[in-house]
Amino acid sequence: IFFRDVVSFLLMVEELKEVGNTALREGRIHDAIGAYSQAIGIDPTDEVLFSNRSAAYCALGSCSQALDDAKVVIKLKPRWPK
Repeated sequence: IFFRDVVSFLLMVEELKEVGNTALREGRIHDAIGAYSQAIGIDPTDEVLFSNRSAAYCALGSCSQALDDAKVVIKLKPRWPK
């Protein structure tokens, strides 16, 4: 992978994260989950994406899926206080 490809992927992840954050704030939970899921597909090592998607699942009442994402966060970043 070329450097510019990596930068492009990182920008896509950040854009999708912001789309998810906006959707979550506006109560469009399914859109938020979709955006976070797309971003996770690009960068499955970003604990913030899993944390945000966990919060979105929780807002839907999908506790099992929220817990699954929370467990991934713990694996990726065990000392992260959030």
